[in-house]
Amino acid sequence: MPRSLILEPTRELALQVAENFVQYGKYLKLNHALLIGGESMAEVQMRMRAELEHLCATHPRQTVAVVSHADPIKAAVAFYVGLPLDLFQRLVVGPASLTVLELGGALPRLVCLNDTGHLPPVEKGKP
Repeated sequence: MPRSLILEPTRELALQVAENFVQYGKYLKLNHALLIGGESMAEVQMRMRAELEHLCATHPRQTVAVVSHADPIKAAVAFYVGLPLDLFQRLVVGPASLTVLELGGALPRLVCLNDTGHLPPVEKGKP
C-alpha cells in the first residue's frame, strides 16, 4: 500500500490539507492521520518577546547573544519593528547570520538583519 507523509508549517494549513485529503480520498479508501503539536507563530513571537525583555531586564546596558532558528528570530524582529506577523516570512535570516536588535532604549532599533559579513566567501564548486 502506498504511503505518504505531508508536513505543513502551520496548524491551519495542516487542517486544510487534512480536510482536502478526506474530500479527495473519499472514494479511494485512503486513510490519514492528522498530528498537530508545537506552537503557533504568535505563541513563538510572544515567547521570544518575553525572553528578550527578561534578558534586557537582567542584563541592563550589556550585549547579550541569543542563538535560535530563523523563524523565531524573524518573529521577534517583526514584533519589534511593527511588522504584522502574517508578513514575517518576507524577512530573511540565513544560517550563521547575525541580526542585531537594540532593546534598551525608549524605542527598539533594528541595527542589522541577516548580516553574513563575518563569514568567509563561498567559492563555486567547493563545499
